[in-house]
Amino acid sequence: MSNIFVSGLVNIETNLKISNFPINYSPIEYLFNGISSTVSGVGYNVSKAFATLGDEVHMHTLIGDDPFGKIIVDEFVKNQIGIEGVYHFLDGTPQSVIAYDDNGNRKIFCDLKNIQEVSYPAAFAYDMKYDLAVLTNVNFSREFFSKFRLSKTPIATDCHVLKDINSEYDKEFLENANIIFLSNEAIKGNEESFLRELIKAYEQEIIVIAMGSQGSLLYDRLADNIYHQEAITVRPIVNTVGAGDALFSAFLHFYIAGYEPIDALKLATYFAGYKIGDNGGAEGFLKEHELLSLRSSKTDF
Repeated sequence: MSNIFVSGLVNIETNLKISNFPINYSPIEYLFNGISSTVSGVGYNVSKAFATLGDEVHMHTLIGDDPFGKIIVDEFVKNQIGIEGVYHFLDGTPQSVIAYDDNGNRKIFCDLKNIQEVSYPAAFAYDMKYDLAVLTNVNFSREFFSKFRLSKTPIATDCHVLKDINSEYDKEFLENANIIFLSNEAIKGNEESFLRELIKAYEQEIIVIAMGSQGSLLYDRLADNIYHQEAITVRPIVNTVGAGDALFSAFLHFYIAGYEPIDALKLATYFAGYKIGDNGGAEGFLKEHELLSLRSSKTDF
């Protein structure tokens, strides 16, 4: 079990199942069991995944002092996630609406409220020793870099849709993180060349590019090698929202525990492959023993 510090966005997520994209206009459409709302956001998704896998998690986020904020705190407590770093400082709790179809396509509408303008409280004391700091790329995460660099705590971040290695918004995350993940949404067809640019420009020990049904690319600086991990079909796909967060969390869980990077990525691929058979960004997570049992039942590991 690892002791993990997480900083990131938490929101109320509403999932809307549609027949297909584009959405044709009509004044009203009746759905039966096609709309669901849950606690989500990358901060919650990764925290719940870590907790489900057996890690001790301490969450640090900003939410609103409203009914949604109370729902979020209740979910943290239910999942045994530390809430000493959760502050009700926002004008309202962030929300998202995700339209998705049966083909795995999705469109996310995310209302961050004023989270990008609010600083995390400087007086907060976080002197506990952590095995890993997961600082997702929301603005207030920047305030933790110096502390964890000084203590030599490994830092991981997910830059999500990155299309420029010199991105003004993401540059500080790229410069400070030991481990970075990103998706190929903005670099499709150029994943390997983009990865090589990142390798030359920065000093991360691990870089992973998630490519959906095409699997993922992993760069291990110690071995100075690039690996391709194929996607793994575990069960029928329901909703791909949160797949990247699941891959990110499970990889970190096993990598920090001492697994070789490529082995950690394969286990993470099983974890994410199972997760997308459920609906909601923080639903469908396996416990560690369940995941290892699933892996042992396969012949490709």
